[in-house]
Amino acid sequence: HFDDPRVEWWFGDATKTLLLLPKEYWHSFDLVLVDLSETAMALSVTNHLDVFDALALLLQPHGILVKNELYMEAISQTFDYSVQICFQCPILCDQVLAMGSQTVDFLHAPLKDHQIDTLL
Repeated sequence: HFDDPRVEWWFGDATKTLLLLPKEYWHSFDLVLVDLSETAMALSVTNHLDVFDALALLLQPHGILVKNELYMEAISQTFDYSVQICFQCPILCDQVLAMGSQTVDFLHAPLKDHQIDTLL
């Protein structure tokens, strides 16, 4: 939601935008959602850091990175815990989300009811 004060949106060339982030952002995020093309993901931010590795550095130790499309190999190489979710979108196509975390075990973590009503 664009008007939610807890959410900050950054747009632009990821290789340049990541270098402009304030120093206090690094290792401070609970969640990073990534919707970048494969071309953008292959680019470098610095001589030693590609876009994917730079995005992973934004996370707190308990943070989660979510990347759309088939990205399990890169996620599993970067994070201790990873999972890939495939679901069908009959109007468009199949969709895949790959998630990774250094501490969140997606398959064995205890379930928590967040008391959120569903609209279905």
